[in-house]
Amino acid sequence: FQGAGGPGHVEEIAKFEGFFKGSDLRNRDTFLQKVEDLVGSAKGGGSRGSGLPLFSEDFIARLWKECVRLESWKGLTVLLSHNLFNDGGHLCQVLKDLLKSSQYKHFGTVLLKAPVSLSDAEFHDIIEAVLSHKAEEGRQSCLASVVSRSEGLSEETIINAVKRLNMEQVILLVKNFNATFVAEVTNEGPGSKKRKGLKGLVVFLSSIIDAHLSALLLSEESHEALEQLQELTRIQIHCEKQVARLSNYIKDLGSLEVLKEHKPNHSKDFAVEILNINV
Repeated sequence: FQGAGGPGHVEEIAKFEGFFKGSDLRNRDTFLQKVEDLVGSAKGGGSRGSGLPLFSEDFIARLWKECVRLESWKGLTVLLSHNLFNDGGHLCQVLKDLLKSSQYKHFGTVLLKAPVSLSDAEFHDIIEAVLSHKAEEGRQSCLASVVSRSEGLSEETIINAVKRLNMEQVILLVKNFNATFVAEVTNEGPGSKKRKGLKGLVVFLSSIIDAHLSALLLSEESHEALEQLQELTRIQIHCEKQVARLSNYIKDLGSLEVLKEHKPNHSKDFAVEILNINV
């Protein structure tokens, strides 16, 4: 990260211990003041125009680690406002640390505001970390943020990330999407948050169908997830006008033996609903 002053005004800070004393790392307020002085925030440590330092990757990573450890959420905001991030791998680690600390609100803030590109492998790591989180409420809250972040990624990135998930994770993903979003996105009334969640959900739904529909159809453990996928597909029908390719995935749904034996009416209704998307 380089400040606005250009190379001539750049200071290299390589070692965290060279700037922060032990006492700075034992008190949240002291640490925050030191961070603000360091980046020249509006609180009185200089101006951005005078040139922000060039921080080493290790230094930046340690700043974030200490913010989470000390629960310095103001410090976290300062780092975000100055775009102090390394790369997608660093973002993944910060998000995992926030998950571990059950800081779901800050997880969403960092994920949605961090100016970092994510590869499909990194996005998969984030999804996997959220799905493995034990607290259901926190898991659903963080998945909502993950879905919103997906709007800034390519469809290929999302599909490849979802493709890396195993069947147990896919089933959990579908169930959590249903619990998190269906009630909200089917309510009437305006709301940008609602529309954003709906759009992101559609992207994820398409990715699940692209990557895992065949396995879901043939898995005995996935019938409940299929029913919830059907409910989610109804949402997609109302959201997309051109999704004819979904017909190719599900047009033969009613002919699968495993589903003929398990709720054949469900299979037929799902197939008919998909085939009538463009009507």
